[in-house]
Amino acid sequence: MARRAGLLDLAKAAGVSLATVDRALNGREKVRGDTVARIAEAARRIGHPAALRLAGAAADLPELRFGVVLHKQGQDFYKAFAEELHRAVAEARGVQGRLVLEFSASQAPSEMARLLRAMAGRCDVLAATAVNHPEVTEAVEHLRATGMQVFALLSDFAEGVRSGYLGLDNLKHGRTAGWLMALAARGRGGKGAGKLALFVGGHRWHGHDLRETGFRACLRETAPELEVLETL
Repeated sequence: MARRAGLLDLAKAAGVSLATVDRALNGREKVRGDTVARIAEAARRIGHPAALRLAGAAADLPELRFGVVLHKQGQDFYKAFAEELHRAVAEARGVQGRLVLEFSASQAPSEMARLLRAMAGRCDVLAATAVNHPEVTEAVEHLRATGMQVFALLSDFAEGVRSGYLGLDNLKHGRTAGWLMALAARGRGGKGAGKLALFVGGHRWHGHDLRETGFRACLRETAPELEVLETL
């Protein structure tokens, strides 16, 4: 007679510790949904009697579809961002998370507005990187009317309509950049007088506007001898 698979066999097959298997089976502490599902699959594969119970536990978790719309699919930053999103959704506790990810081919407001509207019915909550434009705001208003919460990522948009902003304090970061530039200019010797060129990625990005504002405000207050040229 073949030996019956035990908990050690199950832990090895699932690639987790014996303690994790014990928590999943007995509910002593919470175990991530993806981990429970992996243990359940391993139990089914090796014929462990806990397979049905664990499969049921994983199935009992509510499904939550996280919608995200990003820019520049080929850019390293957004590639890494997408990878982290996949990891975070897979590790989300208390839900069966699924990532619905789309990329905008351009920064055009019409393209982003189209993608946002197209996410209706495909996800339960939505976050996006988008320029601040009336077309985008209208799309967010449309989604909000359907009951979907929309969050701005990295750079704010649709203020007063979107559910929240997830990102840095761009005004503060602009001031920090201004302080560093003044420090570098003074490090050359003398009073640090000179001209500074300022480049932004686009004139519709709210985050870029705030960084420019913080940058100019800091230099105006702390290094008036430096002239900031027109933004390019």
